[in-house]
Amino acid sequence: MKDDLLLQGRMLIARGEFAQAVQIFSQAIEADPRQAHAHQSRGITYFVIGQYAKAKADLEQAVALGANDVYAFKGKGCANQKLGL
Repeated sequence: MKDDLLLQGRMLIARGEFAQAVQIFSQAIEADPRQAHAHQSRGITYFVIGQYAKAKADLEQAVALGANDVYAFKGKGCANQKLGL
């Protein structure tokens, strides 16, 4: 189920439906709070819509949960930069 939610959220992003994607990724996180890629996807979506503090929090959580790909680290750094950190 959570993988279906991740796929659905990514399809929404591809269509530019960012608010809906955030909701879907939030459902995935609610279903499994330890799902690093759900936090990462929601964090990147928050970044795209300019919610940098929320992006930073989600991307930090993604890294803490084991998302060790470039998108989590780069996104976290970009959010910090936008926040002036």
